[in-house]
Amino acid sequence: MRKYSFLEPITVGHMTLKNRVVMTAMARHIATADGFITERYCRHYRAAAEGGTALIIPGIMAVDSTWPYISNNQPWLDDDKFLPGLTRFAAEMHAAGAKVAYQLWCSGLAGTTRSIDDFTLADIARLQQKYLEAARRCKQAGADAVEFHIAHTYLPGQFLSPAWNHRKDQYGADCVENATRFSVECMEQIRDKLCDAHFDLLVKINGADFVTGGVTPQWSAAACSLLEQAGAAMFTVNGGGALAKITDMSDDGHRPEGWKVYLAEEIRKQVHVPVAACGSIRHYDYADRIIREGKCDLIAIARGLFAEPAWVQKAAEGREDEARRCISCMFCFTSVPEGVAGCSVNPYAKREKDDPGVVKNGAGRRVAVVGAGPAGLEAAYRLALRGFDVTIYEKDSAIGGLTRLAAVPDGKQKLLWLADYYARQISRLGIHLALGRAVSAEEIAATHPYAVFVATGSQELTPPIDGIARAKSVRALLRGEIACKPGARMVVLGGGLTGLEAARLAQTQGCAVTVLEMLPENPGANLETKLALGYARTAGVSVRYGHKVLAVTPDAVLAETNDGDCTVDADEVILAMGLRPDNALAQQLEQKQLRVYRIGDCDHAVKISSAVQSGCDAAQALQ
Repeated sequence: MRKYSFLEPITVGHMTLKNRVVMTAMARHIATADGFITERYCRHYRAAAEGGTALIIPGIMAVDSTWPYISNNQPWLDDDKFLPGLTRFAAEMHAAGAKVAYQLWCSGLAGTTRSIDDFTLADIARLQQKYLEAARRCKQAGADAVEFHIAHTYLPGQFLSPAWNHRKDQYGADCVENATRFSVECMEQIRDKLCDAHFDLLVKINGADFVTGGVTPQWSAAACSLLEQAGAAMFTVNGGGALAKITDMSDDGHRPEGWKVYLAEEIRKQVHVPVAACGSIRHYDYADRIIREGKCDLIAIARGLFAEPAWVQKAAEGREDEARRCISCMFCFTSVPEGVAGCSVNPYAKREKDDPGVVKNGAGRRVAVVGAGPAGLEAAYRLALRGFDVTIYEKDSAIGGLTRLAAVPDGKQKLLWLADYYARQISRLGIHLALGRAVSAEEIAATHPYAVFVATGSQELTPPIDGIARAKSVRALLRGEIACKPGARMVVLGGGLTGLEAARLAQTQGCAVTVLEMLPENPGANLETKLALGYARTAGVSVRYGHKVLAVTPDAVLAETNDGDCTVDADEVILAMGLRPDNALAQQLEQKQLRVYRIGDCDHAVKISSAVQSGCDAAQALQ
């Protein structure tokens, strides 16, 4: 069994951490709307603590809930009424074997039109008092430390950054000493009044803002020298943030592993306390190497532990092949209601209390799974864990379903990690895999299965539009079956995620692409769609909202808008207007009186996250 460097203990301030893995703060949106910690909140973080993570830092925790912008459904720290929830959370993490640091957070001008340049000295003093009072509550609740949040362009980071701090007084950013003054004064008060042998002060800081005129690695390293003197016992180094591009804070698939580690390495040269590195750290070998090479002392993981709460435990037990990896799809930034998984690869993320564990009562009973997309693969995996004898039938020559097509556009290749994970489980658990088998209802019935899980996916929706037969499938485009001739005029019908990503792909291959979407542009669209829209427009795609397609002609598309009808020239027309369940096999099996479970797109069109959850829940429900 390999001895990973990140499994070794380390001393941080007065704390002894059992290993070097930190669950770094990330907004989860599972507290109440008025700032109280819930059972759901505790159960979510407890999964990572029970999975071996040494230090849990939940975020983001508002030091002042009257501020114009506070993140939705996050904990508040500005009143003693929140103490019971904070105390319960700390106790649960401790019982699970982890240390706890509560994060002190204030948005500043993020989400508002207010500027820190306008703060009076009295405003600054009031804010600093808010930080001190919040830290006092954290200590009273039993936390081992607080993390002073100077990252992601929130309030202290705005003081630190010349890009947003244009003050001309002692809190201005004309020099590092002044730029850090707000944070240093806050931290010194916390250190002098609260820190002791049972309570430490940590810092999260941007190594770079990734904006013109913002924090640089050198500026941040100089600031950290001052912050260490003010009491910092550890630095977690990140970058980007709320006032920068979201993709400069969190990888959406375009960034290499460890893309922000160099920022931690720069700061580690200037300080004498442990430094934790961030940056889409996914693989055990990589995490081990950057510690051994002296680039950091600890590994800070957020989304990776969201996808695999037992990341540490599986490394310690030699079960690396069983670990799920975050695929950087960005779905975890979407708020989901209770009972809905908040992660594309972990069906129990944000609904940990629904996890019944592995009930091994399959007793070798034969189960068929038809379709090896995310829903079918997850169902097969769960059924095999329970002891059923599982056979997967897949008509294609490889597993993965539509994720193989979704992984074609630039920056989406990490989606293939999901199929890689299931391939390892198929081998490990002895699941039978029949590829290239378009199995019939009669063939399945002849095996006398105890149950059949139908995950036959979906078919593309063809609306009743005059001339629509001329349009070609977006799936055919993604499969490379449609030649993207340089200069050819292509019109994509449908501005959803698939249509936008396919349009960008064709544009980068030389076509002149226009997307027509019937609905108006939606500022509240999910993050994945917003990012896809941005990438498409940056590539040169013309995206037109409010265009209802009336007809497809031999050389154009006719559409209706609020300003009248219009004609868009088209050498090629691509159809991306939705999906419908492919449930013919399920119906045939049901007619044979078999126990049938429809999952994934076969039941209704879903995202990867809900496909995985549907496969999981159906497999767990089988009695």
